[in-house]
Order: sequence, then C-alpha cells, then structure tokens
Amino acid sequence: MKFNLDNLVDEFNSLEQSLGDPEIFKDQKKIREVSTRKKAIESSVNLYKQYKIANQALEDNKVMLNDEKDDEMKDLLKAEIVELENEIPKMEEQLTVALLPKDPNDDKNIMVEIRAGTGGDEAALFAGELARSYMTFAEEQGLKIEIAERTENETG
Repeated sequence: MKFNLDNLVDEFNSLEQSLGDPEIFKDQKKIREVSTRKKAIESSVNLYKQYKIANQALEDNKVMLNDEKDDEMKDLLKAEIVELENEIPKMEEQLTVALLPKDPNDDKNIMVEIRAGTGGDEAALFAGELARSYMTFAEEQGLKIEIAERTENETG
C-alpha cells in the first residue's frame, strides 16, 4: 500500500507542476483532465501525508521516551504515544477506503418512483412511509430532493 501511496503523491506533485505550466492553458480539455484528476486524489494524498507525520511523531516520541529523565515529561510522552497508536489504525482504514476506485455513477442523479400498487389503503400507507423514509435519508446525507409528481388518496 505504501508504494501505491508514494506513487500517488508523485502523481499529485506532477499534476500540480502541470497546472503551474503556462503551456497547459492552451488546451482546455487538458486543463479539465488534469484538474479533475488532481481533485480526485487530493484528499487521499493529504490523508497519506498526515499518516506519515503521525508515524514519524510516534517514532520520535518513543525515542524521546527512552532518553527522557523527567517523570512528568515521560507521562506526557506516554499519553501522546497511546493517542497516536489509536489514531494510526483509523488513518490506515481511511486510507484503504480512500484508495477504493470511485463508482462512475456516484456523481449522477437518480429518480425514484414509488407506487402503491394493489393492496388498497395499506399499500398507499406503506408507499407514503417508504417515500418519507427515503426523503429523510437523502436529507441526512445532504442530498437535494425534488418531488416531480405526487398523488394522495383519502388516507394521505
């Protein structure tokens, strides 16, 4: 994984250099491609940099702990070591998720149609509850909701 992340950092730095080159502004398509790729890997690269900093801090703190004479400073270093040892596995998990390939449909819109079908009032009540559940979920995820058409019966 480390090799892939180092390559990703190199690619990110290369993309930044490309965007700094005045020649790239002659080709709008190339600018769009480079900018899109840079934006896609930027969060992974930043997370990897934080991961490397945390690992280096952990190593430094362990070395300082062995050399330290002051008890108060030792306690402080031990607390920081424990915190970093808890934080690093979380960062590794986030990196693993960040490196998963993106679904091409992630940026596309969807349309959901919910119909009561047969079953009378119970089916209509269930369809209404299902629609409310989907809308609540979408709002919690920060998604925009548009109701194209709505038909209600006597039960609501």
